[in-house]
Amino acid sequence: MGDFPVGLLERVEAAHLERLVLEASRGVGRALLVEGEPGIGKSALLDLTGMYAERLGLRVLSGAAEEIEQRLPFAAISTCLGSRTATGDAHEAGVGALIRGEGWAGAPLGVEAADAGFAESFLAQVDELCAAGPLALVLDDLHWADQASLRVLAELGESLGQLPLLLVGAYRTAPPRGQELDRLRRALLAQGATVLPLEPLDDDTVRELVTQMLGASPGAGLLRLMKDAGGNPLYITELVDTLTAGDQIRISHGTAETTLAPDSPSPGAAVLHRLDFMSPDALSVLRVASVLGSAITVEDLAAVAERPVPDVLGALLDACDAGVLSERGGRFWFRHTVVRQALYDDLPMPLRAALHLEAGLALAGTSAAPELIAEHLDLGTPSGSPRVVDWLAGHGEHLMVAVPKLTVELLRRALEYADAAEPRRYRLRILLAAALLRSGRAAEAEDEARQVLAHHHDRATEGAIWWILARAPYLAGHPDLAWAEIEHALSSVSLSRVETVRLQAFGSVVLLTLGQLDRAESTARQAERDARELGDVNALSDAFQTLAVLHHLQRRTPEALDLADRALRIAQESDAPVDKRIPLHMIRGHCLLALGRTQEADDAMRAGQQVAKQLWDHVPLCDLSRALVMFADGRWDDALAEIRAGLEPSGQSLPRALHSLAAVIAVHRNDLATARHHLSEAGAVQDGSPDGRFYEFLVAWAGCLVDEAEGAPDRALERCLDSSRRGLATVMRSVLAFFAPGAVSLALSSGNTEAARGVTAAIESQAADGGADDGTGGGADGGGDDGTDDLSGIAAHCRGMLDNDPDTLLEAAGYYDRFPWVLFRARYYEDAAATLAQAKRLSEARVMLYRAMDVYADLNATWDATRAASRLRALGVRRGHRGLRGRPSTGWDSLTDTELAVASLVAQGLSNPDVGARLRISRRTVQTHVSNILSKLGLASRVELATVVTAHGLATSARGRRPPGPAEEGSTYTVSGRGLPHR
Repeated sequence: MGDFPVGLLERVEAAHLERLVLEASRGVGRALLVEGEPGIGKSALLDLTGMYAERLGLRVLSGAAEEIEQRLPFAAISTCLGSRTATGDAHEAGVGALIRGEGWAGAPLGVEAADAGFAESFLAQVDELCAAGPLALVLDDLHWADQASLRVLAELGESLGQLPLLLVGAYRTAPPRGQELDRLRRALLAQGATVLPLEPLDDDTVRELVTQMLGASPGAGLLRLMKDAGGNPLYITELVDTLTAGDQIRISHGTAETTLAPDSPSPGAAVLHRLDFMSPDALSVLRVASVLGSAITVEDLAAVAERPVPDVLGALLDACDAGVLSERGGRFWFRHTVVRQALYDDLPMPLRAALHLEAGLALAGTSAAPELIAEHLDLGTPSGSPRVVDWLAGHGEHLMVAVPKLTVELLRRALEYADAAEPRRYRLRILLAAALLRSGRAAEAEDEARQVLAHHHDRATEGAIWWILARAPYLAGHPDLAWAEIEHALSSVSLSRVETVRLQAFGSVVLLTLGQLDRAESTARQAERDARELGDVNALSDAFQTLAVLHHLQRRTPEALDLADRALRIAQESDAPVDKRIPLHMIRGHCLLALGRTQEADDAMRAGQQVAKQLWDHVPLCDLSRALVMFADGRWDDALAEIRAGLEPSGQSLPRALHSLAAVIAVHRNDLATARHHLSEAGAVQDGSPDGRFYEFLVAWAGCLVDEAEGAPDRALERCLDSSRRGLATVMRSVLAFFAPGAVSLALSSGNTEAARGVTAAIESQAADGGADDGTGGGADGGGDDGTDDLSGIAAHCRGMLDNDPDTLLEAAGYYDRFPWVLFRARYYEDAAATLAQAKRLSEARVMLYRAMDVYADLNATWDATRAASRLRALGVRRGHRGLRGRPSTGWDSLTDTELAVASLVAQGLSNPDVGARLRISRRTVQTHVSNILSKLGLASRVELATVVTAHGLATSARGRRPPGPAEEGSTYTVSGRGLPHR
């Protein structure tokens, strides 16, 4: 172990490292964090851990964060998993493209690249590597890691329980850790990570190290000098080498003593003094190299140093001979970050800033990533030179998507220092407003846009300003202000026809959000006509989207589906931004669900989810939409997995809706504590986004259920009616109609007959209207060929309960047999049974009770089953010997159909992304399922799971269920809800 500092192994206990590596090799994920001051031996320990890992057959991927790349998203993690250069590995090439900034165009407004979701590419790559065999991921200098990389590592930490992964990282203890690194540390500790703090060498170990180096025991003077190194093995080594090179050590009678005066050089000075033997020319090149970071290419260094490549290469090779640099992968690397840091710190601040500026401008003429160039410009001398302005004007659109906050800083600084007569100031200010909007700073973006509008007059670009003025308040949750800006621009500003039609189309979306359905429709139709004439696919897609939603809300669902299909075709066949397809897939899914075509609805939601995955990792809207379809179809455990995926990582959109749907499921499963928790989480955040407003009904629904479960039906009814009064019914009446029977039941149980009559009259009026006012075939039965999208059955359900008339209520039986929402179907059976029992038609009541109870059992809806049994028992109807049945909470029989399918595929060695592709669910959802499976079966790893599945003979269970066998090449599994009885 001569390559490792003396005393290192004693300080960390090598057996402990070997145990961590061994457990990872056996499929149990582990994490190791090494902390200490610079030069204390962290990198050596990482090397030692990697050596152990390779010895036990793990694939080892190593990398290190760079100080210069702290604000470049995924820069640190890409040193392990990606590449900025071409590679033969297709997946690594894809990740490399992301790092180089290719494919950023779809990133969502208001979200940094670090949050936009390219993390999924790295997470999926780790999943796939782990499926091929145990993996060690080793990352040094985490104190310099960018936030996006640290978040990826935190997410990997959460999946350690199911991956054969050893996650190893090292960081400095000083200066204090950043917030993101602290969060990573806490997250890994929560997963059982081991933290190894490397302390300075004690006096005995220092004496042993110096003796080993000099072949003689150090004297008192030399040991005093060593104390200035603070027990740091690297500094001690550098001091000894410096003294030896300067002939300042004498050895006599086995004792080594220094001839130096007591005032010794500092460790940093000692490091620099070690380089004194190099030529001034080579040192000059190394100082410039220190500005570029720990890894340097000859071409970049030559461009920044303004010297011929052969001269620079010669200096670098000399540094390699001196042990200062090493060469691998076509780059030159500082062997010790301490050496680079000493060179960098030795540069006077003005010179350092000037070199960063020159580095940025020099690299601008190379293939370097624009984000890296921007980082150098930001660290450089503030400048508004024409070269800086020209580069920002040309790359600002890319930068605002990749690194919006840094772009804002650079643009503001360039505007501050540029000449007042600079002709591109107007361009920079528009870019600044757009970058502010992209950063989520809508108010500042609006202010900047207004200032530009007040001081510049350029009709060619005025439309871009008004677009920002309209988008900013809309994204800030103020669609009313957005519409005011659109109205003003359309009536008072000289816009081109294309700009006008695009604002009109976007205005229809805004009006839809405001609930002004008639105006939204007329605006969308005008935009549609104009867009067709101009051939503008962006505006046409927005107009079709608005019209599709409107037709769906008006229960003209077949037409809505046709419009969504047409809009999708336009988006797919044109150069429209890819992210436009996501809401269109969601609209298709809701239409198909309303038509009772549940599997097709799930396919549509999954298609939108796949688009989101290609762009950003995931979009919570997709997770929520799929969860709603699964909830409707009775696959509640799958719905919960989608909800968890939507809520991770924290800070994503739609938290209120996601938590609320989880609360709804918890109440029905009689877990009131969990329901209250989710409802509390929903109440702790505000979501003024358009999607958040659209799904606000879920919050009201969850609150009503919790009130009812707590024995407060009056409060539940008031909450329900208040939601209707606040306009939720206008926006989501196509869905809220499903809740009408529940509202009538609540009102009757509270003795509020007037409220029951009001709800019934409203639903009957809506059913009678049926959206047939334009003669397009969407009458009372026009919702779909099978009648699933009309409201006649729901109206009969309400009227039958209000009049206590079982015959009227039974008129809805055929409707509910086709109805896609399993829970509401079961509630109809329950209400029918109660009404029949009151009419003394007990045999019919018992049949309906059986139907309800079987559905509740399949859903594990114990709250509903208990309520139904109690309600019918009071009326003289009992279920007899067929008692309540439910799924156990642990063991093989506790697994859902989807979990069985996941377990089977995991046992075949498939990665989470591959399992997701087979089952048509996201990687995150698969990860949630695997965690649930391991928890239910009491297992520690995927390896154990594979063993258990094999032992089960592919999982024949007491229930007679088996997970699906291996799929044929190119096939997929279809996971559907259990068959529900229709007696």
